[in-house]
Amino acid sequence: MPRSTDVEDTLFPQATAQTPTLPRRRRAGWASYLQTTVAVGAIVLLGELVQPMLHAPSTALPFVLPVILAAVSFGWRTSMYAAVLGALAYDFFFTAPVFSLRMDSGADIWSLGLLLLVGAIVSTLAAQSRQRALDAERAAARAQALQDLADGLMHTRELGAVTAGAADALARIFQAPAVVLIQGTDRLRVAAKAGGAHLSGADMEAAAFAADSGLATRAGVYPADKAAYDFWPVRPDGGADAVLGVKLADGDRGRPKDAGRFIRIVGAYVDMALGGRP
Repeated sequence: MPRSTDVEDTLFPQATAQTPTLPRRRRAGWASYLQTTVAVGAIVLLGELVQPMLHAPSTALPFVLPVILAAVSFGWRTSMYAAVLGALAYDFFFTAPVFSLRMDSGADIWSLGLLLLVGAIVSTLAAQSRQRALDAERAAARAQALQDLADGLMHTRELGAVTAGAADALARIFQAPAVVLIQGTDRLRVAAKAGGAHLSGADMEAAAFAADSGLATRAGVYPADKAAYDFWPVRPDGGADAVLGVKLADGDRGRPKDAGRFIRIVGAYVDMALGGRP
């Protein structure tokens, strides 16, 4: 007779490995601004080399490249920083009087304004394209998490394996620590956890309230105002009650718009393992 852990390793291998994370928007930290500054500096050096062969207005065009790279790699804020920094560098190094931010030529002012306008447009379009790509990757990763859970459930209804798969699926979908709790004879017990989940006493009290009342709780909101996890009850027609918990680091901002749909799907799989009807 295979042990529960053997079943989990075979049918839910992702539940025993490090939980893969969904693609997350890369935050514009100091490193991103430093890299952008270096890119603008490289354009300045390139401009100094080719300036004798080009008109000054043409020298402004290469400064759009760091804007595009920053938008694709880091997002809108860093790309706007690249646009402003590029405009200042263009003014300081390539317009008369050189090595001064003062501008005497109307053509130079026009070139500078055009550079800022193009930079703003390019950064906005590139950032929107990057966001759509990230959203598509997140949707694909969440769909894969549900498919992995369904595939495992087709091979076993063993409670330990299914709850481990369910906790892992929740951790992958929400990109956050997740737990599955089962109602025992006298109290809730943790059946499975993923993503480095750890429950405090306040979390256990909130989970117990969700199980007893049949109502979902939200971290930081009464009666779970001291809890760090959101909890959703699962009440199958037969078998013990279960509660699903997820710790959302960003609060409401970290909650997918269709979070309830994911919870219902995962809860239905746990329901089936407990003997209820999906």
